[in-house]
Amino acid sequence: MESSKSKRVLKLDDPMKFEMIETGIKKQNLLGKNESQKYSVWYNALASSGKTNKQKLNISWVGRQWKVIYEFITSHYNGSSMRSHIESLANTLLAIDKDHFKEIVRPMFLLGISIQKVINNDNDLNLGNEKDIKNFVSFQDLEKKRDQLLSVWSLKPTCVALNYSHLILALNTYIPPLRLDILNMKIIRYDNVNRQNREVPEDMNNYLWEYLPDTWSYVINHDKIEHTRAENGLEKQTIKFNDEINGVTNGTLLNMIVSESLEQHPRTYLLTGLNPDSPLSLRSYDRYLHDLFPDRDVHQNLIRKAYVNYWHSYGIGNRKLNDRDLKKISSKMRHSLQTARSAYRKSNLS
Repeated sequence: MESSKSKRVLKLDDPMKFEMIETGIKKQNLLGKNESQKYSVWYNALASSGKTNKQKLNISWVGRQWKVIYEFITSHYNGSSMRSHIESLANTLLAIDKDHFKEIVRPMFLLGISIQKVINNDNDLNLGNEKDIKNFVSFQDLEKKRDQLLSVWSLKPTCVALNYSHLILALNTYIPPLRLDILNMKIIRYDNVNRQNREVPEDMNNYLWEYLPDTWSYVINHDKIEHTRAENGLEKQTIKFNDEINGVTNGTLLNMIVSESLEQHPRTYLLTGLNPDSPLSLRSYDRYLHDLFPDRDVHQNLIRKAYVNYWHSYGIGNRKLNDRDLKKISSKMRHSLQTARSAYRKSNLS
């Protein structure tokens, strides 16, 4: 990062504010909510690299591997997501040792400020950034690739790569796409012996829940907005695939696809790596997206933008969707309609 020691950051340069920063922290549960959530993302993404601690609760590895985390953030995020992750990394380093990392985090905070200025300007103009424009794949192209892969997979049903490639596109097009929470989603299957569904634990895991035979839902116990929902008194959300938005979703078909995917490749998580009992890493997920669109740097946030842009722009036939349906889409995507319009809907992404 470019040297910026002379540039002022209030949190670092106001003696009273700097004195108030709690430091010497070694455990994840002592971090702030936002930092703890981001830390989990970094840990899960880098766990297979051998650069993290074996015990996730111990955050000391961040101080040794902050450059690796910084590279991960800047290569996987942009806009407000990048700013949030960069500032969380800076705050985590200060929590570990604020005196040692004071000047290391200065350019991180300054980068966050500069990103926010660009975001504010782009939001005023309702424009996507240059990187998104370059790598954008339309919702129609996602659908087209999905249908092509279904034909190929049907000829080789036991091929795991084809199974996952088609499933990833199906999850992101037949119903409103989630964030990357699908990567660590455990599977709870229907109890066919006793003919009843199994209870979903209320813990920090998310689940793909078969609440009726071949009938699926997402159960969201934890993501970037769950703490806000809980503070507002909202219950944990269950997103049933066949809770259809007329003319928009096809969760009934997705139910069949998920069941067939699991029939051909039994596993513990919705998406797994080589080990069917371990979740798919973010790096492997990104590889699937790259292989689907080799000339683009597609990531999950850009897929979500493609989905929002399509349904906010075109609707069904000649009829644009009303706010009631757009709110249903936003709810299933785990954000508000206002967020969809300000952060995802961009006039130059088409």
